[in-house]
Amino acid sequence: MPPQPSPALSARGWQVLSVDYNNQSDVRYKLVGVDTVISTISGQAQLSLIDAAAEVHVRRFVPSEFEGPPLQRPDIDPLDRGQKIALSKLQEKQQLGMEYTVFTCGVFYERFYPGGLAALQLGAGTHISGEGQYILEMRRQTASIPCYPSGDAVHICMTSAEDVGRYIVAALDLPHWPNEFLLAAERMKIDDIVAAAELVSGLSPTGF
Repeated sequence: MPPQPSPALSARGWQVLSVDYNNQSDVRYKLVGVDTVISTISGQAQLSLIDAAAEVHVRRFVPSEFEGPPLQRPDIDPLDRGQKIALSKLQEKQQLGMEYTVFTCGVFYERFYPGGLAALQLGAGTHISGEGQYILEMRRQTASIPCYPSGDAVHICMTSAEDVGRYIVAALDLPHWPNEFLLAAERMKIDDIVAAAELVSGLSPTGF
């Protein structure tokens, strides 16, 4: 697929360079002189980006890993979108001098934003970025909650995407990076998330 324009990004005043990830020469050319790459893509495109970044001596690379801790994922992960291979490749490139780090931030609060993450042009690769596709559907006042036979409460950690952005910008000034930055997020029971949604919606506890 040829590079596609991004008028929405250009309209915000950002410099946009279209890249053909199937053309490694094009990827390398666009990365010349770049100090740090922050990836928001996955799969083969990200692998091409990693290879090209190492070849032109990009100093630091942030993979598209803005979610839970990689070490807690199962060996066979049905939700993997090529992240495991990408992290393995980054470990190889680190031996050649390119630093990398993962920003472990949990779940974005913006998943519950009107329009979901998709309204903010985030999370398209997860295929659950639309409004109501993750736990809560506020407009219809419904919720889908995982339940385990043991009765144990299910927790998730949540962080604002805007706060993650600020954290990443601050990390750029650090002289050295660990392989993982763990952001302090709010740890909540999923039942409590539903209760908070009921509260802000003015519903009774049985509203969802």
